Amino acid sequence: MTPLDLYHQGIAVIPIMPRDKKAAISWQRYTHTLPREQQVRSWFRPGSTLNAAAVTGWRGWTVLDFDDYPKYVAWCIWCLTEGPAIARLSRDTYKVRTARGMHVYFFVQDTPRCGKFSGGDIKGKGGYVLIPPSIHP
Repeated sequence: MTPLDLYHQGIAVIPIMPRDKKAAISWQRYTHTLPREQQVRSWFRPGSTLNAAAVTGWRGWTVLDFDDYPKYVAWCIWCLTEGPAIARLSRDTYKVRTARGMHVYFFVQDTPRCGKFSGGDIKGKGGYVLIPPSIHP
């Protein structure tokens, strides 16, 4: 999935400094609006070295950011014990393997603020996460 794919799903994407997690632009306006498609195409044109991030929190888009893979596996096992709806959600939602763990993408009705949980972070209102094809610092 590319930055443009996420953009077409209504998720704001922003440029991040190469091999970094720091935004390359002032990004806070994208917590409640999308950039123009031409901006996205320009930021992530072929040959660009910029990393990419998706802004979380708007329209309910939330990411569970597991710090390491074993914590993600433990969460998957927990989901299996919580009933078929939670098990199906954990199985069928879009996931991205990260340098250390896993990102699990959700749309939720009541978007949480960014925070922490045992094993990782919740990226909700006021946050962003690196997305492929970014290179981790």
